[in-house]
Amino acid sequence: MKSKNLIPLLLATLLTASCAELNTALESANQALGTLNGATSSTSSTANNHSGDKTTIALANKSTAQFETRNMQLEVYKDGCRPSGGDMVSLTGEVRNKTNKSFTFIYSIPTYTKSGARAGSIGNFTMIGPDEWIALTTIPSCAEKYDASKLELKTSRL
Repeated sequence: MKSKNLIPLLLATLLTASCAELNTALESANQALGTLNGATSSTSSTANNHSGDKTTIALANKSTAQFETRNMQLEVYKDGCRPSGGDMVSLTGEVRNKTNKSFTFIYSIPTYTKSGARAGSIGNFTMIGPDEWIALTTIPSCAEKYDASKLELKTSRL
């Protein structure tokens, strides 16, 4: 083989290998950015009812190679857990499976006692089919303290 033909062939081979590594690096970066994208912003709406004043905390949308979330929010009823105390908290939103395989989607926010010890979490899991949007909701739970900035979103294959 002549060197004139060998150089373009080597360049094409190197570029192909580089594209595969670049694709892997971009996917890792996308997942890292998705994790950083979990910041929260707060919007309040007060509704006086038997469960206390309602506040809605809007959570940032997140998009990874596997899933996309939107309209994620915490609904908090201040002092809604009577007589024990604490807030009544519920997590809602929507998620889309961006892959061609079903998976289990797990979402949760940690809860803490008044002294700061981990008490559990508010969350749930659901099965999502390929390229499907699904509504998420949790049963309202009592929480003395919670940290919306630690929203955990993950997938699990069957």
